[in-house]
Amino acid sequence: MPRPLTEDVPRSVCQEQGLYLYCLTDAEAGAYIDGLAVKGIDLENTIFSIAYRDLRAVISKVSLDEFGEEGFAQRLKDMSWVEAKGILHVQVVKQVMSRYTVIPMRFGIVYKNEDRILAVLAENYAGFQEVLNRLRDKEEWGLKIFYDPETLSRFIRESNKGITRLENEMASSSTGMAYFLKKKMEKLLQEEVERLSFTYAEECHQSLRKLAADSRLNELMDRQLTGKDSEMILNAAYLVEKEKVKEFSRELAHLQSEYQPKGFEFSLSGPWPPYNFTSVKIKGEGGDV
Repeated sequence: MPRPLTEDVPRSVCQEQGLYLYCLTDAEAGAYIDGLAVKGIDLENTIFSIAYRDLRAVISKVSLDEFGEEGFAQRLKDMSWVEAKGILHVQVVKQVMSRYTVIPMRFGIVYKNEDRILAVLAENYAGFQEVLNRLRDKEEWGLKIFYDPETLSRFIRESNKGITRLENEMASSSTGMAYFLKKKMEKLLQEEVERLSFTYAEECHQSLRKLAADSRLNELMDRQLTGKDSEMILNAAYLVEKEKVKEFSRELAHLQSEYQPKGFEFSLSGPWPPYNFTSVKIKGEGGDV
């Protein structure tokens, strides 16, 4: 979990306020943002925005006692606080995203004052503009694919000629030979389950990425994290042009109809703030957004 960018805030002023940064967007979004009258991450101060040329930073005031370096580090140990604040952060970004293209900022970026934010916008203007233009008129969609090994195993036993042949040999063999053939079949079946699970997931990914402007493969999550009995086999993000979202959805529906009988489950979510496609090196801050 990243720490807030508050290196320029002296510890002695931690009872003062800083400015929490949610996202960057087009300067023309100012009237919309200011008219939202939405409370920020602390549920006390209203979000507002400041502009540099044709960029606009969406911010709100926060207490440095809570979001300054020391206070923030302590609160990161409280996962209920992190979850609640993370949701509020994303909600603000999604409200702006509903009308304008955004560069979402990671959780916990705080500046001392408006001058510091404007300086960062000025120094990184070209990079921010490049990312904003690349994201324009596109949405991020997340896809997780799970599979049930038992269902896939049944499908393989019904369709794999090698396994069918071994089963037939087992039926007409002696007890000792049948045991040997059974072990051989179980090993082959396990290998096929592993091979086909990845093959089918890759086929789905390749079909969908053809309809996306960009895609990212993220780490798979285990059952403890997903809370599901089935295994995750794909965790991907797709940056899709808005005009192609319906086509993307149709292709996904086609893939579902083809692979669900084989034990595969598809979980699509979005649109999300495009975090997977917005890595920006911020000059003067020593980190990426």
